[in-house]
Amino acid sequence: MKEAIYKTYGLLGLSKVCFFSVPFCLKYGINYLQNPLTMHLAPWCFLTYGVSTVFMTYFEGRKAKSSSQISLEAWKDISLETYSHLLNLDVSFHYNTSQKSRLFSLYKAHQYIEKNIRQFLNYFLPLTLNLTISCIYMYLYFGNEFVLTFLSSTIIYAAYTLKTNNVRKHSIIQQKENDKLADFIISESL
Repeated sequence: MKEAIYKTYGLLGLSKVCFFSVPFCLKYGINYLQNPLTMHLAPWCFLTYGVSTVFMTYFEGRKAKSSSQISLEAWKDISLETYSHLLNLDVSFHYNTSQKSRLFSLYKAHQYIEKNIRQFLNYFLPLTLNLTISCIYMYLYFGNEFVLTFLSSTIIYAAYTLKTNNVRKHSIIQQKENDKLADFIISESL
């Protein structure tokens, strides 16, 4: 399992390196076209642009396949551990709760675990890697001021997005509660 996770990290890293090399290939290709002495190098830059784009897509696809296999393996491991633990519990536990509620609780727990794994592999890790590589490129080509400006604007945007998302979630939950109450009142009045 650890090897698959490291493989996914590696594929993600290769994909991001290819992603960030694409603009540089175009930049140098266009710069080489402007100078008659370096014009012969421009096709190589544009060819590198195409190859980088193809490899970026390839590595992203392999990463997606690998992360889905990791999720599936984690799901299997958690299921086996959960059900073996349930089988080893005292008989009184099984008589005190309904089978339906127990299975529903297990299903919800599995959904949350799978959601967390998926969010980490498909959202948090790529976002962190993008920010890190962006900061490195900005530092190397533009200096500290651009990195600080970029990071501060990213932090402000993230805080605003999280706050807006929390307000939206709260209003959706409130709307669902109001709908349930209205449905209850309608059903009771009939």
